[in-house]
Amino acid sequence: MEDLKIVAGNPWEEVSPPKTDKLPVKYATDEMIAHFYEWIAERFGIWPFPKLFLSVKAYSGCRLMNLCGLKAGQLRNGRIVFPADLTKGRKERAVPLPDDVFASLDAFKGKVWLWEGYLTGLKVALDEKGFPSHQLNPVFSPQRLYYWVETLFSDYRKAFKDRPVLTTHMFRRRAFTMAWEAGIDARRASIAYGCNADTLMQHYVSLDEQAVTDDVFAKMNPKKPPE
Repeated sequence: MEDLKIVAGNPWEEVSPPKTDKLPVKYATDEMIAHFYEWIAERFGIWPFPKLFLSVKAYSGCRLMNLCGLKAGQLRNGRIVFPADLTKGRKERAVPLPDDVFASLDAFKGKVWLWEGYLTGLKVALDEKGFPSHQLNPVFSPQRLYYWVETLFSDYRKAFKDRPVLTTHMFRRRAFTMAWEAGIDARRASIAYGCNADTLMQHYVSLDEQAVTDDVFAKMNPKKPPE
């Protein structure tokens, strides 16, 4: 409008934009994950990689690219070690794993990359289902794994348009929400999962605000027993 000489300046310059409504945080529920795994089984048979990969993501609460880029040497002493150069907060994070998960990862890991063996398993799964695999790139790349996982979720959403949307990031939100529901302090959870406490509560934790309100007031004003 200024260029058209209609007004001398921007009439909205000092106008604050309206506050948007806070959207509820959506995370991967047990039912959503179970349905997704059923679809994966129909598509890839008994191939264990997808469930192993996503169970680690849901457990560790890590970002997808951080998980894809893990090297075999980062699995050690019962933990997955995320080095400082891989984490958004630029701090090393060593996540302790359940014994069975560590054993599964230790058996799966490649010589260089933790997940490089998924390519061999993918080819076998495709061949057994009668799908073409001749164009499959045999060289592992964290970026290609990232896009493969994202494409898998995209295909699922296209196949079930009537179901709630499921994304890879909802597995990270699941980890944070489970910590909240377990009564873990948000500040402690933010340290464990490598996320700012305010960001964690605003964007990653699904909670019933009315239930929280009732609980706080009940604790601040306990009912006295009848005399």
